[in-house]
Amino acid sequence: MRKLIATVMVLSAGLWIASCTEPATGADIKEMCEHLNKVSAEIDATPAEERVAKVEADSAEQRKAIETKRDDELAAIDKERDGKLGAVKKDEEKAAIGTEYDGKKAEKTAEFQGMIDKLNADKAAMIKQAQEKAKADADAAKQAVDKCVAEAEGIGVSKEIAQCRIAVATADEYWNKCK
Repeated sequence: MRKLIATVMVLSAGLWIASCTEPATGADIKEMCEHLNKVSAEIDATPAEERVAKVEADSAEQRKAIETKRDDELAAIDKERDGKLGAVKKDEEKAAIGTEYDGKKAEKTAEFQGMIDKLNADKAAMIKQAQEKAKADADAAKQAVDKCVAEAEGIGVSKEIAQCRIAVATADEYWNKCK
């Protein structure tokens, strides 16, 4: 009987202490839930502007590589032309060689312009995709926070637990360290 009375007293004291804990505010709970999204890394919260900037930077890098290759190939055509022109004495032959190599350069320039045009079209599509993905991820993050807030308010999270969860660095700590 003594054990029963002691158990009831301990449970009563625990319930009394638990009822004295300060409940978390709505702002604390929202911050806690936003932090959960951040540390769990399930939703990419990268803003659209950053995603678009990355697409533009990647595209600029690819364009520069295409232009460098084009310039190298045009220089090789010029070098080949100059080699042939040096061996020819007649003006008619020089003009014919000049015309031939001008045609080769025009073909090469058109070939690389096609690559640049395709890159620009791909860039526009990737920018649109990045913007759509950012919006979808932002919507998913908002829904996850709203769901988390509703659940946390439903169980009555204490201010102490909310502050602990806001301070953690990983999702594992979020769930296991702060109880």
